[in-house]
Amino acid sequence: MIHAGSPIEYADLTLDYYREHFYCFGRVKNGLINPNSRSLQWPVPSSKNITSHFGPRSWEGYSDFHTGTDIAAPTGTPVIAPASGTVSHVGWIDVNGNTVKIDHGNGLITMYCHLSGFNCLVGQRVNAGDIICYIGSTGFSTGPHLHYEIQVDGQSVDPMTYY
Repeated sequence: MIHAGSPIEYADLTLDYYREHFYCFGRVKNGLINPNSRSLQWPVPSSKNITSHFGPRSWEGYSDFHTGTDIAAPTGTPVIAPASGTVSHVGWIDVNGNTVKIDHGNGLITMYCHLSGFNCLVGQRVNAGDIICYIGSTGFSTGPHLHYEIQVDGQSVDPMTYY
C-alpha cells in the first residue's frame, strides 16, 4: 500500500549479466547523504583494488551475501573517514576482527573491518579525510584488506553507489 504524499525512491542496478530494479516506499530523511551526490571520500586513497564486491558470492563451495566492498592494500595502509561523524565503535567484532564504526547521523553508519590498528577513540568527532585506522587481516580474512560497509537504518547497502 502506498500512502498519499509518500515519496517513492527508485534504483536501477545494471551488472554485466543482469539488470534489477529496486523500489523503496517511505519517507526520505532530511540530511541523509544522497548516494547520487558522490559526496563520500574513498576510504583508501592509495588503493582502488577491489577484491570482493557487495552482494552474493561463493568460493570453494561456500556461498554467502557479502555486506560490503573489500579493498586490498598492504598491512598498515591508512584508512580515512569518508565524511564527518562520531566514532561509535573501536574494537573486536567476531569474524570482522578489529573494527571501527562511524555514525554520520540520520541513520548512516560506515564500518571498517579486519584492521591492524586504530587511530581514533569511541566518541571522537572525525572529519572527512582524517586517518581513522589501518588495513590489516584480523578476524575471518584471507589477506590484508579493508572490508568497507555502509549501513542505512541498520541495513547494509552497496558502498559503490556512493562513488
